[in-house]
Amino acid sequence: ENLVWVTFEDVEPDQWYTYYVNWAVTNDIVKGYGNGIFGVDDNVTIEQAAVILYRFADLIETPLYDMEADYTDTDNISAWAMDAMRWITATGIYDGYDGGQLRPKQNAARALVAEMLYNYVRETEKPDEIPEKKISEVENPDWGLTLTASNVTSTGMTLTFTQSGGNPTGEYLM
Repeated sequence: ENLVWVTFEDVEPDQWYTYYVNWAVTNDIVKGYGNGIFGVDDNVTIEQAAVILYRFADLIETPLYDMEADYTDTDNISAWAMDAMRWITATGIYDGYDGGQLRPKQNAARALVAEMLYNYVRETEKPDEIPEKKISEVENPDWGLTLTASNVTSTGMTLTFTQSGGNPTGEYLM
């Protein structure tokens, strides 16, 4: 992987986090503060967490969509975080607080970030069932063996071998 090794004044070259910061910068997930400072020891705000998740979702090509956020404090959202905040509220990744508040500049508690990650995975998970399809076939077509996956869900699947001809024998079938 070709990483962009960015020089931030507060990112030491040989720390446990150095590779991860550079990976995230290379993939446009984080950018730092724009003044040579990454903010290694800073807390992350709710809107910053939203932007990080939004950019990651874009990186792995999760469908991103926008809805108007119907909260009482949308005027407090930074312009650079508006699309991300609309997306996480539209998807149910983040529902805000009682009273219809998003509190975008409030520090995001670790538990809230964990909830957001869980909701992201839940909201972007594959459908419960994927249509049956052939996923592999033995090299020797004379055997007529096909491996098919069906009932594929997030918790399991059914694999079926079928034979449509030939006389498969020998060690290759073990």
